[in-house]
Amino acid sequence: MSKKEPKIALVHDWLTNMRGGERVLLAMKKAFPKADIYTSVYEPEKLPEFDKYKSQIRTTWLQKLPKKLRNFHQLFPVIRVIAFRSIKLNDYDIIISDTSSDAKQVKAGENTKHICYCFTPTRYYWSHYNDYKKDPGFGKLNILIKPIIPPFVWLMRKFDYSAASRVTQFVAISSKVQKRIQKYYKRESTVIFPPTDTHLIKLNSDIKNRAGYVVFGAQVAYKRADLAIQACIKLKLDLTLIGNGSEHQKLKELASGHDNIKFRTDVDDKEKSELLGTFKAMIFPQEEDYGISAIECMAAGTPVIAYKKGGARDYISPESGVFFKEQTLESLVDILKRFEAGEFEHEPSKVREQALKFSKEEFITKIRQLVDQPQD
Repeated sequence: MSKKEPKIALVHDWLTNMRGGERVLLAMKKAFPKADIYTSVYEPEKLPEFDKYKSQIRTTWLQKLPKKLRNFHQLFPVIRVIAFRSIKLNDYDIIISDTSSDAKQVKAGENTKHICYCFTPTRYYWSHYNDYKKDPGFGKLNILIKPIIPPFVWLMRKFDYSAASRVTQFVAISSKVQKRIQKYYKRESTVIFPPTDTHLIKLNSDIKNRAGYVVFGAQVAYKRADLAIQACIKLKLDLTLIGNGSEHQKLKELASGHDNIKFRTDVDDKEKSELLGTFKAMIFPQEEDYGISAIECMAAGTPVIAYKKGGARDYISPESGVFFKEQTLESLVDILKRFEAGEFEHEPSKVREQALKFSKEEFITKIRQLVDQPQD
């Protein structure tokens, strides 16, 4: 007698733009094609990748708000909590919430297994609370917002912790996030690394014709692209920065007058697939919870020179890259000098081999295995 296929619900914070979390949801949908998707709000015109799943996407009552008000749910998380708690999923055997926010708030049935694929415990309430308290991000309104942050966060922590306590099983995206789940939610978790489209990146097996270094990803302050620029200016090394973001203009000013520093903001997925394999190495000077951009570079056979903290420690091996210990100019300059001197050797095929351990196919296999495990 064949085993009955479980009825599965996938729950996502919101579907309003395409980011890493949405790529995880697409991979989960590939793993479980019959699963329904639940989310707070959905803007189909911004997410053509989900068009074929429209009939399976369910939203909360927030979707009925006028379009101009709909995204204000991100400014009023109490409302979003209430919206998710209004979703009752008693008829499902398994719920998989992928979240860094409130998707885990949904109501499960008594016999429903709720797996939470956690990108991180909500930053504003837990790991980055002090940063949030210093700068809530409301500009001139900060002076009005700051006094209400402590009582507001106290309330939201209660909501968040309560939801976490009802989860059957936690899954973390990296060992760094696994430690946060233990610290803030007092829960054990399994690590399943997020999916990377390694199959879309072309391997360049050539070592000799590679030139210069690359920084690839969103140009925001914590990613410390400034360190890479300063180091390459000091050592007169070619550096290409691929991407854009709030720090873009500031970084261009830092590199002004140095022809060895180039910026690319127009690289599409097709060009990226070939371009990433033309560099000697990627410089990864930030501390990330994970870091898919580094794995994409590795898939092209390009080793990664990474700051030895955070998610990078999970996927960079001696075969695929090297670490520098301090997030300082001196530490990065030192490792770049050694790299230029030929102290480290990386065979492109071996670099790619390491990246393939973190592919979408690996993710799908592991998430299916997790779902198939019998519930205690």
